[in-house]
Amino acid sequence: MFDKVLVAPTYKPMKYSLDYGSMHYTYSGLAKQVAILTEQPRLLSALCSDLLDPKASLICKLDATIKSHKCGGEVVPRLLHATPHHAWAPGMRFVAYILRKIRSRATHIIRDTPHLLGQLSRVLVYPGDRLIKIDVKDFFMSGRHSALAQDCHDLVASIDLGYPCTPVQFAQSFRELIECLLSHQVVQHGGDLFAVGVGSGMGMVSSGDIRDASLYSRLEKPNMLKPEMQRKFQIRYYGRFKDDIFVIAWASLEDLTSMFREMRSRVGFFKLKADEVSKNCVVMLDVKLFKSSLVSQAPLAHCLHTKPTSKRKPLGIDSMHHRSVHASWPCAQVAGIKALCSTASSQQQHLDAFAQKLAEAGCSIPNSKHRKPSRHTSRIRYIILPYTHVVKNLCVRHELGLLHSRWAPFFSACGLVLPEARVSWKLGDRHLPKVLKSKARTEDKWLVGWGRNGGPLFFVLLYFGL
Repeated sequence: MFDKVLVAPTYKPMKYSLDYGSMHYTYSGLAKQVAILTEQPRLLSALCSDLLDPKASLICKLDATIKSHKCGGEVVPRLLHATPHHAWAPGMRFVAYILRKIRSRATHIIRDTPHLLGQLSRVLVYPGDRLIKIDVKDFFMSGRHSALAQDCHDLVASIDLGYPCTPVQFAQSFRELIECLLSHQVVQHGGDLFAVGVGSGMGMVSSGDIRDASLYSRLEKPNMLKPEMQRKFQIRYYGRFKDDIFVIAWASLEDLTSMFREMRSRVGFFKLKADEVSKNCVVMLDVKLFKSSLVSQAPLAHCLHTKPTSKRKPLGIDSMHHRSVHASWPCAQVAGIKALCSTASSQQQHLDAFAQKLAEAGCSIPNSKHRKPSRHTSRIRYIILPYTHVVKNLCVRHELGLLHSRWAPFFSACGLVLPEARVSWKLGDRHLPKVLKSKARTEDKWLVGWGRNGGPLFFVLLYFGL
């Protein structure tokens, strides 16, 4: 699978070993230059903090995911550059910090689905408006490193970030730092090393921010966000989440073709594809947007969208998660469905589908209106488990809640009901409740804790509180 995608010019085989000393010297010199311009001496030590870490490396591990929801012929592996212990990670985080400060001023950049719905709630859509979804192809792995760095330079140079130096001086050093980070990308597959020739690999800490800044600098700031451009094509809304662009415009198909042609002429190495153009509905992120009224102006309505190939399954009742997770995640899913559906019919439809999935998994949606069980009901207050190696490790780490969530289904199957109130775990004879100390003293098999001289016991008693 990797042999078909590890090809030039994106990935170039390396026939020489890495010169770590020279690479670290170049990076530390740029970090020192940035620290001097910003007059922050401690910034230098922060940017170079991982250079002496024995676990740090400049080589990224190559991984991949498959986007199975794509149409036939478009299903290709998406390569990931895993960088868990990258020596230049502080520099990447600094680049991301600067670009996110600039991005926060751009209101058209969508953070997530709730942010998108909040923006659209203030936009009145007319019956004749068209809903346009545009996809940016090869969002990460395209563009020369020098071009990406120059786009970030142009963006930073136009904004005063409050540093003592001029914006142009800081932008120059910032451009050199970005180009250093991008031009020294190295991935490993098997025993072979590959230099990344173009783009910024997905998985790099600052990759998404660099791509956002590049597209913002090329297309949106000088063109699509200009008032004259929006008046020309009667654009009511323009928003973008990474590589997905959503536009609402009152325009004919000829005008949209002209707009799309002009967008393509400005994006350079980015590739644009019009995914959907509709007068009724369009899918954006994980919601389906549609017109709530076909005769008058009104905000767009929305409902949850699930991809046909989605295989999301409920959390199994036999998983090792803490019981608070088992109790809370269905409520969170229900709240999410209600927030993403603006109409009562769509909300009920998705809630019924979610309840069916839970029923198939043996779970149910908790009802907050149900009364909590009385403390005086006949429920077992303690259980005895074999003192196995797994139980011992969980006891030592004080993760006894995992034992409860693991054994609760077993006791339920036996007709025993564990308390639903907050679990009060006690270990050791000194911490055993008084009501059970007498029983622990009289019956050796119910002793709790560790034996003499650290020797193991065969049983551990877990107390659930009275």
